[in-house]
Amino acid sequence: MVAAGDPIYASDINGRGIQYRANRTASAGPTSGTTFLGVLRIDGMVLKAGFIYEFKTSGLRPTFTAVGGYKADLRYNASGTATTSSTEIGRVETNDNDGAGGDSWPGIVGYVVPGTDTTAAGVILSIARFSGTGTVSLPPDTGGVHIIVTCLGPDPGDTGIDV
Repeated sequence: MVAAGDPIYASDINGRGIQYRANRTASAGPTSGTTFLGVLRIDGMVLKAGFIYEFKTSGLRPTFTAVGGYKADLRYNASGTATTSSTEIGRVETNDNDGAGGDSWPGIVGYVVPGTDTTAAGVILSIARFSGTGTVSLPPDTGGVHIIVTCLGPDPGDTGIDV
């Protein structure tokens, strides 16, 4: 953000908006264990230190085969390919009590402010079962399953007040 009267530098306006987008149009899974299964990944992202980035998915519509708890998460790695053991930046989970499957989940959102410039960051969307039995799959909804990475601009720091 630039205050009135302040000079405008290229770094204040360049690189904002959607930086990366991935789309999966094929079904992922099924997975039957509690180990996360990778669904969709973006590698080699160039991110600028001190800028805030929003990582989000489209809405998700997993299918289940039995009563149990299921989750999906976004994980981030600042210096290489993200894996299912990288740092979690966002999650959604549910308990399916009827075994019918097919719940709709909102998209997952996470935020990252890199401490240093990076040229090899990665993010991954994954799914798993955390309780019960059965399997979980993530078929593409209309238009696919997306990860979108947006640069929101320079990070103002934490300007909120805990109450």
